[in-house]
Amino acid sequence: MRAYGKAAITLGELEKSEKMADIRSVIQEVSETGANVVLVVNEMLGTIREGIFIATVLRNEGYEVKWHKQGILVTL
Repeated sequence: MRAYGKAAITLGELEKSEKMADIRSVIQEVSETGANVVLVVNEMLGTIREGIFIATVLRNEGYEVKWHKQGILVTL
């Protein structure tokens, strides 16, 4: 695997990372308010590669994920 700029992260590492735990907790908190969509902003996603991995993890967990110019929309 090639790393550009900083160390590359794998999908498995990201699934267990603190960043993914933070995103899951935000999704949980928002779902408890009754909302049905969460915007995970680009700043929270990190690099494009991490954003793609995060979207993949969330899809694997059963969420509908759509790209938005400010991040990803996660339908609960």
